[in-house]
Amino acid sequence: MTGKLGVLGNATEVTVSQTSGGQTHIGVVADKKAYHGLRNADGTWSGWGRVSNLPTGLDAVNTMAFAGTGSDLQIILSSPTGDIKHAIRSADGSWGTFGNFSGKLGPHQPAVSMDAAAVDGEFQAAVLTADGRIKHTLRHANGKWDALDEPTGYPGTATMVAITGSTS
Repeated sequence: MTGKLGVLGNATEVTVSQTSGGQTHIGVVADKKAYHGLRNADGTWSGWGRVSNLPTGLDAVNTMAFAGTGSDLQIILSSPTGDIKHAIRSADGSWGTFGNFSGKLGPHQPAVSMDAAAVDGEFQAAVLTADGRIKHTLRHANGKWDALDEPTGYPGTATMVAITGSTS
C-alpha cells in the first residue's frame, strides 16, 4: 500500500473499508493527523489526502474509523481531548460537514479505541472511552440516529473495540 500511496511516518492507526462502487478506502492516523487514500475499482490508486485539512474542528486526531454504506464512506474521528466528529464522503469524492458525534455518546470522555461497520447499509459505530465504557450507536440510511446503548457483561477490562458488518 505504501508503494502506491506513499509513506506516512509515525502511523498509529489504520482503518479500511470498501464502498459499493468497488473503491477501497484506507485511513491512517500519523503524527496526530488523519489521512485518506483509495484504490479505485480499476486498480488505480490515489495519493494521500489529508482529512485534517478539512474543517473537522479537531486540532489533533488520535483515532479514526471508516465504514462504507452503499457508495458513500462514513468516517468518525476523535481528538485526544474527547471530541468526536462524523462525516460522509460521497461517491463523487466530496466531503460533507463534520458534525458533533460526541453528543450522541453521552458524557464527554476521550476515545481509546473506535471502530465502525455497515450493517444492512446502515452505519454502526462502537467507541471505547477512557473510563472503560463501550458505547454503540447506529445511524439509519435516513440520517436518524438510534439512542446510545452500552454493552455490558463482557469479561475483563476492555482495551480496544471492534465491530464487523453484514448484509442480509
